[in-house]
Amino acid sequence: MINISKQKCISFFLILVLFLSGCSKKQPDTYIPGSDYQNFYKFGTGRQMLVQEYKDGCYVLHEDFVYFFSNESGSFTPVCDKPNCMHDKETDAEKKKNCIAHLDNFVGSFRSSIQLYNGNLYVCYEAPGIEGSYITRIAADGSHKEKIYTINDMVIHFFVHRGNAFVYKGGYQSTEDGVENTMKLVKIPLNDLYPVREESINCLDELGDIERLYDFTAYGNYLCFGLAYKDNPAIERAYVYDIVKDEINEITIPDMSESTCFGKYTFFDEKLFFQRYELNNKNIPPDEPTDIYCAEPDGSNPRIVLSNVPLFYMLQSDGKYFYTNNFSMYETFGKSEKEPIQAMFAYDTDLKQVDTIGYPENDQWEIPAIGGQNYYYEHFSDDEGWGLKVWDKSLIGTYNGKAYVPVIYRYE
Repeated sequence: MINISKQKCISFFLILVLFLSGCSKKQPDTYIPGSDYQNFYKFGTGRQMLVQEYKDGCYVLHEDFVYFFSNESGSFTPVCDKPNCMHDKETDAEKKKNCIAHLDNFVGSFRSSIQLYNGNLYVCYEAPGIEGSYITRIAADGSHKEKIYTINDMVIHFFVHRGNAFVYKGGYQSTEDGVENTMKLVKIPLNDLYPVREESINCLDELGDIERLYDFTAYGNYLCFGLAYKDNPAIERAYVYDIVKDEINEITIPDMSESTCFGKYTFFDEKLFFQRYELNNKNIPPDEPTDIYCAEPDGSNPRIVLSNVPLFYMLQSDGKYFYTNNFSMYETFGKSEKEPIQAMFAYDTDLKQVDTIGYPENDQWEIPAIGGQNYYYEHFSDDEGWGLKVWDKSLIGTYNGKAYVPVIYRYE
């Protein structure tokens, strides 16, 4: 006869085995809503993400509060279910700390990011008094929050994908021997079974003397990024990290040379897209024609799918369409005969161009995100307050060079 305590131990062990075997099972190489990194809300350098799309609306980070915006009502609600809570209207600092939607010790939004994963929102924001950041977990239903980790270093990029927070941190520090590069990519498993901790990506450390990583994007079981080595930092190459196998592979093409560079990574139609160009000299014109490649999500079987795309064009995808855009070129060089309007160019899954969509007038200096398949939510802040600009994307295919017109929703 088995006593009760022994039965409990066996039951716990069986549950643990099933749980761990479930975690190790390879998930499909597709986009899983609520679990995967929302690449389509990465804008500019990707160091800041203020919106996370969810069902019939989105979560938005504005300064030290998190809100949910509803498409149906056009209104914002602080992510807090506490009765009688005044939320951001509270004037008492101590009472405000108790609001679920409030971020404690918030000092600035320049490097703040919000990520949605498994029913929780993970917010990374700068910590006061240290060169570092906090990670706070807020239940998406507003029922609870907790500060789960402190990163004791400057955070350059933060994003959550398939159960891990990926953090690219560090910088350049002065030492007695000169300047030391401390930048490093780590992962933080978001698994309640273990204490929250940083883990090194050892296969990345084995690549050699890395100058920098950049342009992170993720899809399925893969994380893609650009990499430059210290011995030749101008040459940028492409790597793919297999999250399940814990392996890193370089993307190569048959005719690449020492001057071949890759960049501007995005996933579309279950393929990895990127740009290839040759850095033969430092004065490459911005309209230098380049090739766009697509490969399998693991970087294998790369082939040219578009040609004569100007060097300064960016690549984006919302899953339904693939886009190139001249946002940076137009911002830098202005209107020209070749670039009469600031626009994005939409392609379908056959890579046939279906529309040219103008950008509305804006004061952004970084490339806007592209948003999801149905809507694009853009956070804005001005002298009158803040809110969202919402673009209904159902009209794609009808713009023919005209600018899309977003609907403005202000927080009251």
